[in-house]
Amino acid sequence: MSVRIPSYSTSPVLEAEGLVRSFSVGDKTVPVLRGLSLKIVGGERAFLTGSSGAGKTTLLYTLAGLEAPDAGEVKLGEKSLYALSRAALATLRNERIGYIFQNYHLLPELTAVENVALPALICGGSLKETRQRASALLEKVGLGDRLNHLPAELSGGEQQRAAIARSLTNDPEILLADEPTGNLDSKNGHAIIELLLGLAEDAGKTLLVVTHDASLASLGTSHITIHDGQLASPPFPL
Repeated sequence: MSVRIPSYSTSPVLEAEGLVRSFSVGDKTVPVLRGLSLKIVGGERAFLTGSSGAGKTTLLYTLAGLEAPDAGEVKLGEKSLYALSRAALATLRNERIGYIFQNYHLLPELTAVENVALPALICGGSLKETRQRASALLEKVGLGDRLNHLPAELSGGEQQRAAIARSLTNDPEILLADEPTGNLDSKNGHAIIELLLGLAEDAGKTLLVVTHDASLASLGTSHITIHDGQLASPPFPL
């Protein structure tokens, strides 16, 4: 597999400072993030790895504005996410962050093109324009002949491609992907990562991918490791 790796700037797109997050399990408090700080710069293609339970998904949810920390701050550019109202945060998330879930989270009653168009429709886009953009994005990810298929009529790899197209609908500044290959075989998994990296480069997007596969992590521009809720080492370039 060959993936073009671009140069990137030193201007931060996404920053986290002193993130703390715990969960209650019965009468116990289980710490997940322990004062974690992180900076993702513009154009970076970063991969985040760590053992099961290390806090990878919790960190990604927190960075995406999906799960508030107990303490600490997350900034997208100059915006402090958790200082915003719930409505303002939802709008920012929809317009500026593209999130790719491991389990796709496509709405089963909507076709592929309708699923991809939905974020733009939420922003008030016209039906005709959003459908045209959604169709073009599906074509770009290799699903030009699957526009009107329901998720149940798509394979796992095709559903993930549709989810990637959806994440790009509103032209976000950063793409966050949570184990995008977790439900795929090795061949389809590598194809999805190659697609993500190519799309991020072509569109000039910053990318942060959570993965358990160290061989995939080597394809990015930097590799971050999390252990027991903290960075095991500073991000290092590859």
